[in-house]
Amino acid sequence: MNNSTLVVGPSYLDIVIRIFDPIISDDIFLDQSLPYISEMKREKGKIIFKTDNGSELKISLPDAFSLFSVAVLCADIPDVELFKKEIVPSEILVEIGGMGSGYAAALNSPLVTPFRDDYFGERLSLLQHKYKIETIPILSKKPSDLSIVILNDRGEKLAGGIRESIDNMEFTPEIALAAKNCEKIIFCGADNYFCRSLVEKISEDSRELSKIILAPSRRNILSVKMPYSEISKQIAYLTLNRGEWELFDEESRVYFIKKATLITITDGKDDVEIIFLGEHTFISPKKPETILDVNRAGETFSAYIIKRLDQITDIKSAENIVRQACEKAVEQLGLKGFDFPKL
Repeated sequence: MNNSTLVVGPSYLDIVIRIFDPIISDDIFLDQSLPYISEMKREKGKIIFKTDNGSELKISLPDAFSLFSVAVLCADIPDVELFKKEIVPSEILVEIGGMGSGYAAALNSPLVTPFRDDYFGERLSLLQHKYKIETIPILSKKPSDLSIVILNDRGEKLAGGIRESIDNMEFTPEIALAAKNCEKIIFCGADNYFCRSLVEKISEDSRELSKIILAPSRRNILSVKMPYSEISKQIAYLTLNRGEWELFDEESRVYFIKKATLITITDGKDDVEIIFLGEHTFISPKKPETILDVNRAGETFSAYIIKRLDQITDIKSAENIVRQACEKAVEQLGLKGFDFPKL
């Protein structure tokens, strides 16, 4: 176990839905996570996404999965007009999900995450044990978080689900103790206020502040509870995709360019933007020959860089490490299930 790095983020059950067709239509390519708003009345054997503008995506489940029935109201899908569609899956997998799970497994590091002792929580614990993810659990009074991920052979991804526990984590002395001697702390999808509280607690020590690594979700960026830029004034690495970067206003983007030593901005199969101490460059990643699973490519890419942050001393070394990380992410696209290339 790599106790020099601490991961703070969500871990939950993923219901992975594989389909043959485009998620919405041939002329729309999706790589999107839908921010959770609230639960709705469930229908037996159905997973339902509804959005604020009235769009609806309905997935019909076989009888064996009737206990996984879920209905959630989500934010609108950007740049997508009103639609209604029903999907019949080609395959359904129940796996472990959440950025916290991905980073903890890829880096073999302990994970601070909420836990609820209910139907979904019990199954989550079994999967955490299976993948040797060591957790520092925060007991939650809210329902277990849950994610639905829709994937296809085009490389599309649409994710959504229940987000109650991760937004209501409570700070404990055990977490402060775990963070005390860490060299790196990765905040990946955890509540903004909780993350800042942990940074402030660490800062009370006279020792040098841990290297803070930020991997935000859309929910973090759009939070009205606390701006994401207020989590930490020292940022070793900010990793996100183009859509997430553009959700920040101009003032926030300027702030991060000034404060973060390294920023990487991925854009699906297109170029990766690298910003090192304010200096910009782009690299073109190798295109994948086979796509079996896009679900862990992001954590593979970022985790590879995190393990080698100390080797990045200028824009040239940043280019080299990021190029290698892209190659590892392409390897991940050829793997199926919760697995990682050797990092």
